[in-house]
Amino acid sequence: MSNKLLIVGTVPPPIGGVSVHVSRLLKYLKYKKCDHIFCDYKKINVRIFSHFLNSSIIHIHANNPFFILFCIILSSIFFKKIIITIHGEFLYERNGLLHNFFEKLSVKFSDFPILLNKKDVDKALILNKNALFISSFITPYNEPHLPKNIIDLVSKNKHKSIFCSNAYRMNFDKSGNEIYGILELTNYFNISPQFYFILSDPSGEYLSYFNSNNIKLNNNILIINSRHSFYRVLQISDCFIRNTITDGDSLSVRESLYLNKKVIATDCVSRPKSVILKKGSIDNAIKAYQSTQQNIFDKMANGAEKILDLYNSIDKSS
Repeated sequence: MSNKLLIVGTVPPPIGGVSVHVSRLLKYLKYKKCDHIFCDYKKINVRIFSHFLNSSIIHIHANNPFFILFCIILSSIFFKKIIITIHGEFLYERNGLLHNFFEKLSVKFSDFPILLNKKDVDKALILNKNALFISSFITPYNEPHLPKNIIDLVSKNKHKSIFCSNAYRMNFDKSGNEIYGILELTNYFNISPQFYFILSDPSGEYLSYFNSNNIKLNNNILIINSRHSFYRVLQISDCFIRNTITDGDSLSVRESLYLNKKVIATDCVSRPKSVILKKGSIDNAIKAYQSTQQNIFDKMANGAEKILDLYNSIDKSS
């Protein structure tokens, strides 16, 4: 690329869908020998403004619409091309009016807003004709292996169906609803010893909640509360459950399908065709999982390829 590219985002730790996506994008760009600069907006970096001034194309990965809009205003002042990726559900009603107002402005005034599912793209196109749908999935590369003690624990339970889920941290929306639906899952599996359940909880907040509330979890539930690759958890599981009340384009759903694993997910956003939709209780969803014979999985396109194509198209038109 002849123009300088700046990517603003965050990478693990902590582990979350956005940080993993950005980390894999950076690896892909390095592999493709695409020159770029990365700034982690969660870390104090006095050089970020100079990077901003010296770059022609800026790609923002953040969840805070106030920060995104600030970057857009700066880019317009200094004649930069700005791309934003909306990683959550666009205009999620429970985020509040002020949040959604700034999110609307961010999409309207960015050069190229990227949305992660078709429903959100349709909403964004009303505001910006350059809105694009690009999946959050980027092919995993060189993921760290799980510790041996975790592998051994799971191996002892291979005779059971192994389910898994994950949460960036214990989050609630403005109405007090748990976003990731983990408490419902642990309640269910705690009285279902015929199944094995793995919870990826790198923040440790769910484990702290269970301990502080004297909630005893049975031996068929394993909580991994240290830093690890959830991709490796998916590899040793039979089914991934995405029990969220809001979503963008779940990276873990895409990873599961890439590994030919079955997926149960809520229908709060559009999902790939082979996903088993949870529309009622988790018990009904598990029964649907047990009865389905679906062995044809959606093919997962590498979203990084489309992102690089976008960078190159902007570079050529500049």
